[in-house]
Amino acid sequence: MPDPRTAACTSRVAPAPGACDLLLHPHGAWVRAGERSVHLPFEAYAASGEDMWAYEPWAAPDGGDAWMLGEWTHTRGGGPIGIGVRATGRFAVPVADLRTRRRTFTNLVDRLVDRSDVAPLYAARTIRTPADADRDALHVLCLTLARKPRWRPQLGDPGRVTQLLHDLADQDHASVTPSTGLRRRAMETFLVMQRLGYQHRVHGRTLPDESRPDAGEVLNAVLRGLAGNRYALPPREDDVHALVHRHYLDVTPWPFAALLPDVPGTQGTV
Repeated sequence: MPDPRTAACTSRVAPAPGACDLLLHPHGAWVRAGERSVHLPFEAYAASGEDMWAYEPWAAPDGGDAWMLGEWTHTRGGGPIGIGVRATGRFAVPVADLRTRRRTFTNLVDRLVDRSDVAPLYAARTIRTPADADRDALHVLCLTLARKPRWRPQLGDPGRVTQLLHDLADQDHASVTPSTGLRRRAMETFLVMQRLGYQHRVHGRTLPDESRPDAGEVLNAVLRGLAGNRYALPPREDDVHALVHRHYLDVTPWPFAALLPDVPGTQGTV
């Protein structure tokens, strides 16, 4: 386990009494309860699949060696509450042991539904939007570190980590789910955007190292797609422009630019 004084990045959510700590390090993640800790390699995050970005928390195949972040528990209606880490395969028993070490008579860990395979990082009792956003960001960050090994060494740079935490605090970092309401023209426009591939695959946002197509090219392609649909209502160009910008062109990237590798031959942290 890395020295806590030099560990790169801890979870941004202040843990409730009895919750575990999450530390992100160039060589993987550590989940810690007191003096006990478990090392979880980034390569095992959310298992593997044809499109890892499509994986949701808790989606690892049964029996596989994997770990992932998601809700600690949920409401009766299925709404996510808090943040937890679940592990399967060879990681399951060590993570479950961390959970038992954080159980106390007065703790929310005991008062909420029993999920022996989930160790709490933030054992909230109600839905909290800031915690939801932090959960989304940590999940996508770990997915990114699993897919992009060259991002990991920057977790050992205190300046990089400080900038990352500032960016997470200052910028919107929740998953983005487009909503067009019940307006027919808006739904038709959004369907054309989906068909043309104008959607952000990483939980509604781009990563900071991804490029975007030219705005004029996108808008013209969507207008052509609408014009070619004989069943669609005549498009209102201003409305189409507004929707394309709101749901695609103007969506800010995930705030992970501090972890981008340096371009060869340059110096600096970002």
